[in-house]
Amino acid sequence: AFNALFLSFHAAQHFGYGFRLHHLVDWACLLNREGFCMPQGGTDKRFLNFVCAMTHLCNELLGTKVQVNGGEDFVEALYEQMMHSPYSERIPVKGQMAVVWYKLKRMLYSHKKLNMVFDIPLQKRILHSICFHLKKSGR
Repeated sequence: AFNALFLSFHAAQHFGYGFRLHHLVDWACLLNREGFCMPQGGTDKRFLNFVCAMTHLCNELLGTKVQVNGGEDFVEALYEQMMHSPYSERIPVKGQMAVVWYKLKRMLYSHKKLNMVFDIPLQKRILHSICFHLKKSGR
């Protein structure tokens, strides 16, 4: 159960920007090896919905055959984000204000997506981002 929780949590952290096919392939490999084995009672409904959606996508796209209930309403959003994410780590604009504006829009987009999976206040995400940038600039 630890591997399933770790792998699914890692993939969920990438939802919003950065969720890619390799996250789905990793999940499919785990499903084929261990089956669907999430810990009972310890997972949030939204997180479990994300995990079920990943499992549905693995069944549809990668040939796994795992019975799962739930997540159907999340499958399309997950697939769309995986295939056509409007934001990436690469910043396609120049100039300090344009970069700040781009990063703000990316953060709001990713926060909206991540809120589908986790309950993380926007203020906490902003503070985390500021701390990350301060640490990065201090290198």
